[in-house]
Amino acid sequence: MQPPGRLSLYLADLSRAHATRIAIPNDAGRPPTELDELGLNRDGRYLAFTTWYEREETRWQRLTLYDRLTRRLTSPLGKPLASVHGLSLSADGRYLAFASDRPDLVPGDTNRTQDIFVYDRVRKKTQRVSVDGRGRQAELEK
Repeated sequence: MQPPGRLSLYLADLSRAHATRIAIPNDAGRPPTELDELGLNRDGRYLAFTTWYEREETRWQRLTLYDRLTRRLTSPLGKPLASVHGLSLSADGRYLAFASDRPDLVPGDTNRTQDIFVYDRVRKKTQRVSVDGRGRQAELEK
């Protein structure tokens, strides 16, 4: 049972008939208001999810990675996001792909539009992959 006012996520392992409760942490002293995107790697060790927080007129999203083996929660990008969509983890859980319109995830992102990124959990680096064959960013049509 979750405490009142706390948002939790339950991860069920059907082969063992067991559920794990993941308590979603506060961000900037604010409790999460909703759980949004979810992504799970092939063997179920890594779970990626986003949560929404709000203070007065401001809403922000946090991307979190949960490791079932170590039971650790990490925020791989270390910063709140305006929006994250389409979370997808690689089979081994090393890579996390997502779309975001945040311009400061990688240097040189000046196109003011949503891009596709891949976060490497081992190298702790984020790369924008929505570029053309020469590595140039997409531009908004005028």
